Amino acid sequence: MGSTKAGVPCQCVYRSLVLLEALAGHPSARLTDLAREVGLNKATAHRLLATMQARGFVVQSELTQEYSMGPRIAELERAHCEAAETAFAGDEEEVATLCPEGNGEQLGEEEAEECGIGSCALA
Repeated sequence: MGSTKAGVPCQCVYRSLVLLEALAGHPSARLTDLAREVGLNKATAHRLLATMQARGFVVQSELTQEYSMGPRIAELERAHCEAAETAFAGDEEEVATLCPEGNGEQLGEEEAEECGIGSCALA
């Protein structure tokens, strides 16, 4: 990644999103590996991850120190699907296009605990 593309209004937001996208490609990842993958120095990647962690977008294992996607990501996905269902009520094909992962069916409490998130949409 290195420097951002010309015309990006806010470099730190851009870098945070690139880092989050990289993390989404791994079940969990070390700071060093993520920083290398997106072309950031470790200090910058750490600051960005710490900020995202404070808001619940990423979590860090106390045992391994690896980062993974946080519960806030699932909350946003659910909100997106609910908004799509409302905006395109009656157009199931459009809703399925906008929200292919969720159909509103929820996992039980036991399954939700296994995935590490309070509740999960079942694809």
